Amino acid sequence: MSNSITPYHERLLLIKQEKSVTSDQEVLVGIIEDDPAGLNNYFMAGLGLCTLMLRMGAVIQLCRKFESLDDQGDALFMKQVVDNLRETLPSDTNWKNLWVISTHDEKWLAPTLQPKGGQSLLERFVTFRNRFVHQQIRIIPEHVNELSKGIILLDEFVELHQLFSDGE
Repeated sequence: MSNSITPYHERLLLIKQEKSVTSDQEVLVGIIEDDPAGLNNYFMAGLGLCTLMLRMGAVIQLCRKFESLDDQGDALFMKQVVDNLRETLPSDTNWKNLWVISTHDEKWLAPTLQPKGGQSLLERFVTFRNRFVHQQIRIIPEHVNELSKGIILLDEFVELHQLFSDGE
């Protein structure tokens, strides 16, 4: 079934296949040296898709939460939403927080869960995205370890596209 996420998901998979992107560090160094622009395109497509899913997922969860509130609403929930959105342009951290405070469905809750001593999938994505966008992680051989972890992270996050399968 096609939805608004599908074209971006298919594009990412196509780029990954065409550029032979893998988390294998030896292969990845070769891609960094031979086709850094292609690898950058892969990361831009992946970050774009995942950012779209993060924000749409937060909106979907907010809508579901609002639908489930009684006539008086949930004062604590409303305060959390307002406090979280005080910024003029909400950051991905804000979108992650909205997803976290709104969700109750098990399949939507899974990416918010923190393993003991670790970060949730949503937190790991926001951290990687910020580090990549602010060029703390660059397409250079010295950053192959972080790039490899980023590919693994994107692969994991992209699986969330299944959450949107009922959307039109």
